[in-house]
Amino acid sequence: MNVRRITLIALAILAVATAATASNFRAADTVYLPSAGKVSSGSVVFVTDVYITNLTTSKVVVSVAFGETGPTANNSQITQNLKSLATPLEAGERRLVSDITGTLFPEKDGKLGFLIFFACKEGGNCTNCDDFPADCSLISVEGRIYSFPAGNPAGGTKGQLFFGYPWYSFVSPNDAALQLDKVFIVGLRNEGTRPTSGYRTNFGILNASQDYNATIKVSVYNGTGTLIGEKSYSVAALGHLQANILDAAPNFTTSNSVGYAIIQQTGSTLVPGGCAECTPGFFAFGSVLDNVTDDPTTLESVYTQQLDIRCVYGSKRADNHPVRR
Repeated sequence: MNVRRITLIALAILAVATAATASNFRAADTVYLPSAGKVSSGSVVFVTDVYITNLTTSKVVVSVAFGETGPTANNSQITQNLKSLATPLEAGERRLVSDITGTLFPEKDGKLGFLIFFACKEGGNCTNCDDFPADCSLISVEGRIYSFPAGNPAGGTKGQLFFGYPWYSFVSPNDAALQLDKVFIVGLRNEGTRPTSGYRTNFGILNASQDYNATIKVSVYNGTGTLIGEKSYSVAALGHLQANILDAAPNFTTSNSVGYAIIQQTGSTLVPGGCAECTPGFFAFGSVLDNVTDDPTTLESVYTQQLDIRCVYGSKRADNHPVRR
């Protein structure tokens, strides 16, 4: 089994030197699924199903790494313990993998975290995608994490979608000059009392780099832009954390209203032996839950700037200015 190294490199997309890209460009040879696991909690069991698409005309071997959530988890070696799907994906195949963490990582039952998917042409060499780019294959990944009553898998489910982030869509502090060093998550709610009324909100942060420890600040605002509270989090290389929004802003409340958070990496420290030329970066996500039913809704992170138009539209004019259709 190939050991894969995660190397985040700031991309030059035409005139835009940034890792940011439109969110539904999701094909990549390395894909992060930001929330996954198999956990029993009270009277319910949480399970993760994933949909993997082979976007190439060759057979593709898909290897998967599992990282644990929490401040004490050490995920620095997860790419050295990859598990592969039982069979390669055929050219163009779309596959459902039910209970992926229970299937590939039974030793991690009871753990929440994230998954990283690596795709390699069958028989190819994918230890270094810079040297063997044709072997590093394109896939997309979408996941559903859901719950069902313990002991009764047919008793109905409640769940939510998390799409897989392509490696190149990370948020990087190196893109501050382009104002693409931060994202926001809107739809935060905190009202009522569980389990009788209202909503609560959780957020998550995934350090996408194995080369840098990160300091990431979460700033929480009400709907009109008043800062309610903020907190900085130390997230180790490939670290993952999930918390209630009140951890970052204890005084945050809403009433048929909405709040938002701005998430920004404010510091990075190279790990021993890390790649100094590589780029620090992270992903952020959120979830708002009904206090009565526990029904969850995914909250996606959003850049505050548009994707450069030259990345979307073809060029017609002699001065290379894009023509908008």
